[in-house]
Amino acid sequence: MVSVKLQGITKYFDKTRAVDNVSLEIKKGELFFLLGPSGCGKTTVLRMIAGFYTPENGEICFDDKLMNEVPPHKRNTGMVFQNYALWPHMTVKKNVEYGLDIRDVSLEEKEARTNQALEIVRMIDYANRKPAQLSGGQQQRVALARALVIQPDLLLLDEPLSNLDAKLRLEMREEIKRIHEETKITSIYVTHDQKEALSMAERVAVMNTGMIEQTGTPREIYENPANKFVAGFIGETNFIEGKVLETNNHKVILEIRIGKLCSFNKINIQIGGRVACSIRPESIQVLDAINETLPNQFEAVIEEFTYLGDNEQYHLRLGDNSLIKAVAHNPFGQVRQKGSKVWIYIEPQNVILLL
Repeated sequence: MVSVKLQGITKYFDKTRAVDNVSLEIKKGELFFLLGPSGCGKTTVLRMIAGFYTPENGEICFDDKLMNEVPPHKRNTGMVFQNYALWPHMTVKKNVEYGLDIRDVSLEEKEARTNQALEIVRMIDYANRKPAQLSGGQQQRVALARALVIQPDLLLLDEPLSNLDAKLRLEMREEIKRIHEETKITSIYVTHDQKEALSMAERVAVMNTGMIEQTGTPREIYENPANKFVAGFIGETNFIEGKVLETNNHKVILEIRIGKLCSFNKINIQIGGRVACSIRPESIQVLDAINETLPNQFEAVIEEFTYLGDNEQYHLRLGDNSLIKAVAHNPFGQVRQKGSKVWIYIEPQNVILLL
């Protein structure tokens, strides 16, 4: 396994700048995610790491070795594609061992490594089947085995679960995490699915328009987004604009259109400055009556609600006629009606301030 360092890499397609001065450091053995919307440049970054594209500017290093001019077949990377790319006329075993056919590997070693890769992905019992006889999840396991059999220093995964149904995606998330923990191969995973990144990654780089917006652990990015784009892309949130009235240690008092809002998330802004607040739906508590001892309480009317068993989702209209979304978990025995008046409460630490 290797560490990967990108330093100021830039890539153009004609006059379009697909990747704009991207710098990243990926640790040895890390499961690292490139996350962002379609067209943000994440797959282009992955393909530059693989050697399929050459950056116009910047450096790509594996450990301390510069890789810009090293051809793809000499980088010892395993690639897992979105569409599996299996040979339909070959058996599962032949598909997996194909990558060893062009390497100087003895028949005994090829047999052992192929069986080991199939064991890792739990497909040894399907070795003699053809791809058409497999489910989508099984085909993706074969694609993973084919990438692992060459014993790569680096595993690259490009939207590997996007063609699977929801149940299979959940199963394969756990399988990829298990395989990574078992093999400890440095892995870079591209996706637009926030839940995949939050549930699987050790660290995430959020991309937008060819640039890195924020890098951190899933928890850091979700709980402390760097800007409005990250807050809005990672999960759901409500944005409320406000003006700073007071700052005191770690407490900030804002004037918003329906009153005063307190936050315990200090940012570097002067009194009178304007900020955006990110408030996650699950951090908004819906109350049937006001609690005089608590700050950050506002009257609201239930505009719409959706009962989903384990949670109930509300669209609430505030006093300034704006709408916010709230989520109540485990709403057992709790019955509210459309049009009912309620109170919402937001803990100050859950009011994230963004410039």
